[in-house]
Amino acid sequence: MAKHADIVVPTTTSFERDDFAASKTNPTLIAMPAMVPPYANARDDYHTFSALAHRLGFGKQFTEGRSAREWLEHMYDKWSAELDFPVPSFAEFWRTGRLELPCRTVPGTPPGMNRPNG
Repeated sequence: MAKHADIVVPTTTSFERDDFAASKTNPTLIAMPAMVPPYANARDDYHTFSALAHRLGFGKQFTEGRSAREWLEHMYDKWSAELDFPVPSFAEFWRTGRLELPCRTVPGTPPGMNRPNG
């Protein structure tokens, strides 16, 4: 594959790492747990950039002492603390796999184009 690269950094696919996703056309937050282990020597982007930051001398500032999974929880907690409606804990969200957001219209769509359910 990488026939013309000096450095090859194999990275994971979205099937090989924990993440969450949202869409501006569907007001739902989706948990995306890893489905398979990383292939061969592949590492997720966070691990790659953390290792690089450590080698350059600012690893602690980059990671703030958190793992990739802990960053997901931190981002979720920070986001949910600013909402004006209740949301489950990160653990509950991760267990159920999705969080429907209370939004009758899809943000960014023209007026009059509500979701089918209202």
